[in-house]
Amino acid sequence: MIVNFKPTTFGKKPLILIPLFVILYFAFTHITIQIRRIDSSGTLPPTQPHDVKQTPTTPVGGTDAVSPGEAKPVTVTVTVPAATPTAAKPPTLVFPEIPDSPLEISQWGERGSRIRQLAHWADMLMQSQSENTTAFEAALVKQFPFLGGGVLETMYRPWSTPHAQSESASSEHGFVICAGSGNYQLAAHLIRSLRRVYKSSSLVEVAYAGDEDLQPKHREFLAALEPNVTFIDLLQRFPDAEKDLKKSGWAMKPFALLASNHSRTILMDADALFLASPEALFEKHPALKKTGTLFFHDRAATGGDEKRLEWVKAAIRVAGLSPSKYLTEESLFYSGAAWYEQDSGVVAVDRSNPRVMLGMIFATWMNTKEVREKITYEVFYGDKETFWLAMELCGFDYSFQPMYAGTVGTVTMVGDQPPSLESEVEICGKHMLHLDYTGQIPFWMNGGIYEDKGAPEKGFAKMSHYWVGNTSEIRLTQPNWYWHAGNVACLKEKGVKELSEESKDNVKRTWEEAQKVDEMIRNIDVSNGVGSAVLATGVFSTVADRTSPFIESIREPQLTVVLTANKLKAGSFKETEYCFNMTVVYPSDASSHTRPEPVDILILGAGWTYQFLPPLLSQQNLTHAATSTTGRDNTIPFRFDPDSDDASPYTTLPPAKTIIITFPLKGPGQSNLLTSLYLKTHPHTSPNFIQLGSTGIFTTPGWSNSRSDYNKLDVRAIAEDELLSLGAQSHHFQSAVLDLAGLYDGTTRDPRRYLGRVAQSKEQLKAKGAVHFIHGGDVARAIVAAHGKFERLRGRRWILADLRTYDWWELAIRWGGQEYGRWVGELMGEEGVGVLPRGTDRLGRVLDSREFWETVGEAPRYGIPGGGFEAPRV
Repeated sequence: MIVNFKPTTFGKKPLILIPLFVILYFAFTHITIQIRRIDSSGTLPPTQPHDVKQTPTTPVGGTDAVSPGEAKPVTVTVTVPAATPTAAKPPTLVFPEIPDSPLEISQWGERGSRIRQLAHWADMLMQSQSENTTAFEAALVKQFPFLGGGVLETMYRPWSTPHAQSESASSEHGFVICAGSGNYQLAAHLIRSLRRVYKSSSLVEVAYAGDEDLQPKHREFLAALEPNVTFIDLLQRFPDAEKDLKKSGWAMKPFALLASNHSRTILMDADALFLASPEALFEKHPALKKTGTLFFHDRAATGGDEKRLEWVKAAIRVAGLSPSKYLTEESLFYSGAAWYEQDSGVVAVDRSNPRVMLGMIFATWMNTKEVREKITYEVFYGDKETFWLAMELCGFDYSFQPMYAGTVGTVTMVGDQPPSLESEVEICGKHMLHLDYTGQIPFWMNGGIYEDKGAPEKGFAKMSHYWVGNTSEIRLTQPNWYWHAGNVACLKEKGVKELSEESKDNVKRTWEEAQKVDEMIRNIDVSNGVGSAVLATGVFSTVADRTSPFIESIREPQLTVVLTANKLKAGSFKETEYCFNMTVVYPSDASSHTRPEPVDILILGAGWTYQFLPPLLSQQNLTHAATSTTGRDNTIPFRFDPDSDDASPYTTLPPAKTIIITFPLKGPGQSNLLTSLYLKTHPHTSPNFIQLGSTGIFTTPGWSNSRSDYNKLDVRAIAEDELLSLGAQSHHFQSAVLDLAGLYDGTTRDPRRYLGRVAQSKEQLKAKGAVHFIHGGDVARAIVAAHGKFERLRGRRWILADLRTYDWWELAIRWGGQEYGRWVGELMGEEGVGVLPRGTDRLGRVLDSREFWETVGEAPRYGIPGGGFEAPRV
């Protein structure tokens, strides 16, 4: 693609110095420069074959940095204008085509290279204060089509006539919050805290993807909650990115950054909460002032494979870059000491720096639908690593808050006394904590104000102590994070501190404001199909003056706004004032349906195994719900459709602590689909998913336990691996797999009936070796044990059998009658077998399920009488 430019003059003076600057700059960066004169008419002569050299430059990483067949560095042709007042032209960039598919890792580095070139171009535009940005922006849209449809004209762009833009766009800052109807209550807590606790008057922009994402009634509530709250419908702002934004979840966050009306923007998750004011962040944080970016670390926890680290190193190498000094000297992720790098719950950027703006555009591309589904979200967990990775692959400077995330919560008591903070102390909490620019003061946390955002009825979080480790300490001590049931993160370390009185006061005031918000929401009355919500309360001097902004913000034809005002006692104020409640009344078809009550255990698929669970759950005082395709026996009608991303069937499912998937998920994508749709419709839950699988995936002869090799190409194993991988990466759910041996109960499933199916002849019986069983009652006991002790099981696959290995030949003698007994006798003579059961060397695959039972502290109660041998005791 060649983009030519119209001649541009700047005032009455030709731009003389830019050609020299460009020549020197590109010469030092090893990029080919072709100098051509433009004739007096201002037109560009035809390009001759020798005008553009195709010889690639040597990558920084050395001659091996780009493999054969991978993308080569791009040649840039800079057209230098003739020294006449009418001939000034910006550079012409020659970009080879990029394949449509984003599957090649080289394309990430290729786009990073192009953005570097566009950044040089933007520098020239800003230095010249040229208004001719048309060609530059056309090149930008060509690389990133989601910017098409006139999007750039609506966005803040640092290269677009900065002298004509509002000065406030660069000097002020704003907050942008991505919120949907599933978490608007948490967003309301955040907005209320910013306004009432920290006295912030900065613009709050709430970004969402259409009415389906954030319903009008919820926007109305947020609009009336506090002043200076506006909304950005990303579907309207990015008309060419509808498929990228609909039902996109985290992926909309970089889009929201681009759409913000301020150059200095702090992007916040709806469940973020501050323990200190964010108002002065841009003025006080030195790294943010220097680079225009501030990212925050995730926990320095390990526990996954090396896939994402290997991918990042390969992407940097293929891009022809050397890793940044930050990665090689500071990053725990890059050194393999942490599994994640970034917590993207708060991201601060200053887009008046064109490199930051272009880097965020690159990060947005990484979150477009095709790219995220094929690469980004397969390698990383959501959007979280895309912000810094975009800057890294462009070779741009960026900054992280030095400390890795810690936790805020409560310390474990020693008896009835608080522990001494001089020694190692156990601290537990569900909220990740980050410090401010001084590295001393708790700044913000994720997870909202509730103890468990998935169960608000548990009340607000208890926060008395915190721990955050610096990078050098973490390298030395490698803090051991571990998780209790309900995704509660704990560690035992020195350096635990008590929150200061100021921080405690901020928490207390945030509680109080959140209580007021919750009370407003509780006033939504679902009675006779009509809902009403109190939008605001307060005091005003005149009805007309005080209420008009609210009424403007909620004016909808189908809504009724009711203002109730009571005059205060005469003489109590200098002028007549009124107390008021403002209420919006919704018609019957807009009212909310009653949500299912939360349960301890949700069984997806009330099949054969389910019959053993209700009595045991009742005995253990555990609540439960179950689904079936028909809704029989008081179950919830639900059918998993692997080909549909419709979330509506999941709204009938209750919030649950543990979710048992009894039906088989097969192949890639199904585990991701089921978990994502459940979490989308239950955003405040943090469930544990347990897949019931089959030991049929273990095919290797000899002893196999839960850690042994298995058939990774089996479609059920693929789905199970996907579930385990998703749970390991997620902050929102965890996962485990129970692979079951043959199920029986002695009545409806009687192992004696299996013999005639598996061995109808002597030759078939000869091929039979070991067989394993598990009674339905023991499966139910295992499920209850896994629910209560999930933190011991998470992230793993477990074999579940009755601790015995049965020999088909022995079972044939016992169950098969005279003919089977004769076959077995003949086979024993032919094969040289002297006694039954045969030894493990003759039985083929033998399964060892001891580890599961020992881990949960239980033992199976059922076994087939008189058959099999137990696994050896440890």
